[in-house]
Amino acid sequence: MIFWPAKKSALFKNKILFDSINKFMIKVDKDKCGGCGTCEAVCPKVFKINEQTFKSEVLNANSELPCVQDAIDMCPSQAISRE
Repeated sequence: MIFWPAKKSALFKNKILFDSINKFMIKVDKDKCGGCGTCEAVCPKVFKINEQTFKSEVLNANSELPCVQDAIDMCPSQAISRE
């Protein structure tokens, strides 16, 4: 016999809470960023170089694309992290 929660929405609320706990935020340390553009070249859907500050900006901080890890690994100033 399968028991379901009294309210179906309780099941979905738990899933949303679970998903939000497991996601990492992608961050760029502006003090370390040299603006070389490697991150944008490797992962353009997530990173972009700001034309005024010449620093990297994160377009999608919750992205789970594989290229994010490549950008983290290839950043010469080690300015990109997942927290």
